[in-house]
Amino acid sequence: MARLENIEAIEKELWRAADTLRANSNYASNEYFLPVIGLIFLRHAYSRYLKVRDEVVAALPTRGGKTRELTKDDFFQKSAIFLRPEARFDHLVALPSGANRANAIVGAMESIEADYQNLKGQLPKEEYQQLDDEVLGQLLRTLNPEELKKASGDIFGRIYEYFLTQFADQKAHDGGEFFTPVSLVSLIAIYASTGVNGWHGEAKVKGPGVVTGRSGSLGTVLYVPTDFWPLNTTLWVKEFRRVGPLYALHLLQGLCLAQYNGGAAVPPLNRNDVHRIDVLSPPRLLRDQFEDLASPIYRQIRTLSEQAAKLRQARDLLLPRLMNGEIAV
Repeated sequence: MARLENIEAIEKELWRAADTLRANSNYASNEYFLPVIGLIFLRHAYSRYLKVRDEVVAALPTRGGKTRELTKDDFFQKSAIFLRPEARFDHLVALPSGANRANAIVGAMESIEADYQNLKGQLPKEEYQQLDDEVLGQLLRTLNPEELKKASGDIFGRIYEYFLTQFADQKAHDGGEFFTPVSLVSLIAIYASTGVNGWHGEAKVKGPGVVTGRSGSLGTVLYVPTDFWPLNTTLWVKEFRRVGPLYALHLLQGLCLAQYNGGAAVPPLNRNDVHRIDVLSPPRLLRDQFEDLASPIYRQIRTLSEQAAKLRQARDLLLPRLMNGEIAV
């Protein structure tokens, strides 16, 4: 397994190989930039997909001897991207000469955008039609060395950032604007006392979990359905021995935790104070029934929240064009 001290050497070797291929192919850096970054994204996504696939498959429900097919929601719970067969990096690497690799890569990007609307229009596609088929084949193989097949952690995030820096030095960007949507590099939410405040390439806690503020802002209790990274300004629940996560969420919300602050300028919440709180617990059957009823409601809340975010994006995109008269009503 690749260790952190080896990442720098891997980054440099990958860059050297990719840049040598570019130079030998007579492509300018600005022609090579987006195709390379897009392929690193595909390789990054495939690595995360493989990391959780076996665990996801093992947890799939079976009925009548048949196991339900994989869906993107199964991978969302593990903070990974679901990849259809045509979008998996091993499929692209195995394509023979003459198989039109450009069309295959475009198809891979389109299948991801179809499943993840937040990536719609963000992934490079037509840029691959400008590269020679053999160059694409060599590039795919270059980005798939044995060291990366055994790598763990956020190595691909590091490689992505390294390539951006190198391309910037070659002025491959346009006015300093890089193809760097957060969702391509990191899928792990960082939780502070008030909620999500950033993204990380690696999870500290496996979801689902419950998070509340430990200092700075007390009283807010949040349900986290996916793997996450809590900051030291939070307390979190990661093991649910007697109750489910949603029951724990509502139980903690009902305790009004803000009242247990230490009275300092930056009020702290001591976990020992929380552990000493007596609570009434209903029978196990009733707790399980609550979890069964609440789970689909929270899934629907998440779905509606994602749809609302997409509508806000559409509004922000269309409203200026409407006001400028670019769109006729």
